[in-house]
Amino acid sequence: MNTDTPGKAILIVEDNADIRDTFRTLFELEGFDVRLAANGEDALHRLDDEPAAPCLILLDLAMPVMDGWQFLDVLRSREDGGHIPVTVLSANVDATVSRDLKARYGCRVLRKPASIDALLGIARSCRDPDAADATG
Repeated sequence: MNTDTPGKAILIVEDNADIRDTFRTLFELEGFDVRLAANGEDALHRLDDEPAAPCLILLDLAMPVMDGWQFLDVLRSREDGGHIPVTVLSANVDATVSRDLKARYGCRVLRKPASIDALLGIARSCRDPDAADATG
């Protein structure tokens, strides 16, 4: 994976095809280049095959083959993966899990269903780090 300047790409790692397609449409309308992966293993392959790192990874936790936790362990252990912002989107997060994700992996956490404004705010702040992030 090339880690030069992150571009406008977002990698969506989600096993539900309907959710992937909805997110793809949302972010493409905002001008992002959207890449899709059905699980963590697929996402690692996508990262290896792409010419530049994405500016954001949106990650589900509960997936077959390689879940979000396993993906984060591998991603954060890679020399080229520690800098990529990750936002976890999951219906199964409580305050303890959210704190763990933030502390162990530096992730933002949004509970599904996530607000469109929150998603777009996070994506815009990753695309343009100098822009104000209204999501906190």
